[in-house]
Amino acid sequence: MKLSTELVQSAASAGFLARSEESRTILVVEDNSLVRRATCELLAHSGHHALEAPNAAMARALFARNAARIDAVVCDAVLPDASGIELRRSFQRGRAQLPIILTSGYPNSSALLERDSSTHFLEKPYSGDSLLTTLEKFFANKLQIGTLLPRPVADDQQNLSG
Repeated sequence: MKLSTELVQSAASAGFLARSEESRTILVVEDNSLVRRATCELLAHSGHHALEAPNAAMARALFARNAARIDAVVCDAVLPDASGIELRRSFQRGRAQLPIILTSGYPNSSALLERDSSTHFLEKPYSGDSLLTTLEKFFANKLQIGTLLPRPVADDQQNLSG
């Protein structure tokens, strides 16, 4: 996976890997399997836990099961079954300040965003360091409550078909 290796190497050269002070849980919603896996691998190498969803339906199901444990969302703005903007609205109904990074390779996609402090836009292809820097900025500004939450549902239990 060349893209995956490039993202991780990019982040390593920028000094991000193994620098996380605490592990965060990031929901990655991306229909392109290569980009999704590379992003999840980058997050894992950075000390975070990634939940991955290939579409809006799976993302909603994972969010419903893990809402209190998800610290941020990285979401493609264009998905086969919904828009990332629709997902953002549904996720933020109960958690208005949930950090969300919307990504897109379509020109002028950022113009569709409603501007607020909890949403950021990254244009594809984005670098590993730009993604991690954006997440770090979100978390640096986040109020620390000090409550420890149980970890999300294990990766092998993410199959919600049954």
